[in-house]
Amino acid sequence: TPWLKRASRTARYLVGVSGGADSVALLHLLVDAGFKKLVVCHLDHRLRGRASTEDAKFVRRLAEKLGLPCEIGRIDVRLRMKQRQESLETAARHARHEFFAECAAKHRCRRVVLAHHADDQAETVLWNLLRGSHGLKGMREEQTIGGLQICRPLLDVRRADLVGWLEERRLSWREDASNAEPVAVRNRLRHEVFPLLAEITGRDAVAALVRGAADSAEREAFENEVLEGARLLDPQGRLHLPALR
Repeated sequence: TPWLKRASRTARYLVGVSGGADSVALLHLLVDAGFKKLVVCHLDHRLRGRASTEDAKFVRRLAEKLGLPCEIGRIDVRLRMKQRQESLETAARHARHEFFAECAAKHRCRRVVLAHHADDQAETVLWNLLRGSHGLKGMREEQTIGGLQICRPLLDVRRADLVGWLEERRLSWREDASNAEPVAVRNRLRHEVFPLLAEITGRDAVAALVRGAADSAEREAFENEVLEGARLLDPQGRLHLPALR
């Protein structure tokens, strides 16, 4: 992917690894590509009882096998959800960000590599549209969130391709049974909406939304570049009317 080609092999990166196929494939891809200073980071959300504990053990063993340092965090996401009046997905996302921030401080590294892929991107774009966002807003390959530099090198890769890559190399991962349950919004989009869209249109809706998000991001970057070049703002950040005219 473009990010893998340009990223420094000697820089340190935190890698979010849940134990699932996506993040396990990401970790192996980074190692195979020659990245030397990786720190494996896993947060146990304590949502699945014994399975969550086994996920953490699997990730620790994987890190040891690859000769990489490993950080394991634990948090009761359901308790946080109740205390802060957040949805389960929001509570989990905030908990992960706080965990990465702690790992970043400990290892003096603000770069975090995540395994979001094309299917995740399509779900994000569609969900943002349904919530009323302007344009096809998706995740970015690189962006800064709360002081962390988030890198997503797999946004143009399908999950099925990642699974196939792992299977070809006989690499193991942990399967989260909750991903197949049509409860969370993203799960319903994945298992109900996208298959229905494909059936109705005869086209791959995931690929269409991913292309749309990429085109939208390119257009936005171009517009910003043009606006900066036009120097419409004065040094105080106010609109400069002569330049606007």
